[in-house]
Amino acid sequence: MPLKKYEPIFSEINAEIDRFNGLLAEPFRIPPIKASNSEEVAVIANVPWDDQTWGQTFGVYPGVYLLFGYQENAPLRLGLRVGKASFGESIGKRLWRHLRYQEPSGIHRICDRFGEPFIIEAIIVVALRNPQTIPLAVALEEALIHGLRERVYLLNKVGNLKGGQPRALQASCDHMGVETQ
Repeated sequence: MPLKKYEPIFSEINAEIDRFNGLLAEPFRIPPIKASNSEEVAVIANVPWDDQTWGQTFGVYPGVYLLFGYQENAPLRLGLRVGKASFGESIGKRLWRHLRYQEPSGIHRICDRFGEPFIIEAIIVVALRNPQTIPLAVALEEALIHGLRERVYLLNKVGNLKGGQPRALQASCDHMGVETQ
C-alpha cells in the first residue's frame, strides 16, 4: 500500500485540522483524516481514470481534497496538493479537471510550482456533507496551505510561492499534458 510513506504528512495535516477546529463550534468541527477510512481515501496509483471508483463514495460532495504523490525523477521526495471544491462544485469535478488527461496506464501526474512532475498515488478528502459547512471548504484549504507550507512540500502554486510560477517552467509541464498547480 503506497500510503504508509505518507504517514508523517497525515500527522501534519491532522495537526492543522486540529488547529482549525479550535476556531469552530463543536457541531462544525472537521474529523481528522484516517488512511484506513475507505469513505475518504482512494489509492489511484496505476488505476486508469475510467477504472476509478471513488466517485460514488466522495466525488459528489464539496470539500477539501488532498493529492499525495512523489517526484517522478526523485521518488523519495514526497509532495502534497491541497485543493477545494465549494459552491456549485464537487470534489469529483475538481479532480476530473486535474487528472482527466492522464495516460491510460493509470499514472497520474501534476506538476509542482517549479514545473517538476509528481506522480499522484492517493487522494484523501474531507467531504462536507452538511450544507451548512460548505463555506468551510475555502477556509480549511487556506488554513492547510498556510499551516503546512513550511513543513510539507506543497505542490500548490497559489498561496505557496510569491510571484507565481516562472513562465518557462509552466511550458515544460504543458508539453507533457500535465496540469500545473
